[in-house]
Amino acid sequence: MCVKGTKPENTFTKWSSWDKVQHHIPLPEILLDIVASSRYPWLNCEYIGDKLIEVHFRRNPDFVDNVKHFIPVWDGEDTTPPEDYKYIEYPDVHGRIGAFIK
Repeated sequence: MCVKGTKPENTFTKWSSWDKVQHHIPLPEILLDIVASSRYPWLNCEYIGDKLIEVHFRRNPDFVDNVKHFIPVWDGEDTTPPEDYKYIEYPDVHGRIGAFIK
């Protein structure tokens, strides 16, 4: 699964949204032995452009249950979901209180 995130230029923590996309990004060579070992069932790789910046040995929980679009809701924002979305409580340490998901 591949997810594309969007955010304002002036932040690294307050993202605007994430969308599930149909891209295939080849794993960097440095990760191939880790994947081949089957020691970790999940890899969460984060990129900026074509540069790998972070790797987590866990699943991305934001996209379970076939979520295709994830819009974070920040502290102080309205929790009334847009049409065709559902609001879920989903706090994090950066001030997110929930998300609109579809």
